[in-house]
Amino acid sequence: IELRKYDFRGNLKRRLVERIGENGRAYAFIDAMYEYVLPYTSEFGCLINGDLAIPNVLTDGTVLDFEKACIGNPVIDAATTLEDPKNGEADRQRIFRESYLDEVKGTERDFLEESYKPVSAFVSACQIGSKLNQGQTERARGFLRQFMEKSSAKARDSFVKYVRSAETERAKEIQACL
Repeated sequence: IELRKYDFRGNLKRRLVERIGENGRAYAFIDAMYEYVLPYTSEFGCLINGDLAIPNVLTDGTVLDFEKACIGNPVIDAATTLEDPKNGEADRQRIFRESYLDEVKGTERDFLEESYKPVSAFVSACQIGSKLNQGQTERARGFLRQFMEKSSAKARDSFVKYVRSAETERAKEIQACL
């Protein structure tokens, strides 16, 4: 079986932009966000689920929903699980270090640890659109807070410009939080 590589730009477009509304500023945001995660897109690739959200993991640890499986940075799966606002105010990066990296050594560990913040900002941005699409406005706001805390200044600025220029109802829900 040949698996595709995780598509950062495509996922951001599909999961956020198409749900909030496309305009010229949307692509400037996608570019800024991609620039932030770019150093962590190709160095380390392995099989990932691509959508390892809490609902896709049973209590016994069985993982469901592999239609988005691909080759990518495994931090994508970890961040998708850990960054859910349902996890409260936990120190997600500490949990990641202690639970996911305890057996990883050397440059791989450094790469994965350094990639957590930008990848988690990316995951949070995607989840804003997904949760708005599902009618879960409060969770979308939780992901928005996490995105604003963890993203680069350039990505935050382009996101704010994008959302403020969008004229959809979903964009207005986010505009009220900015």
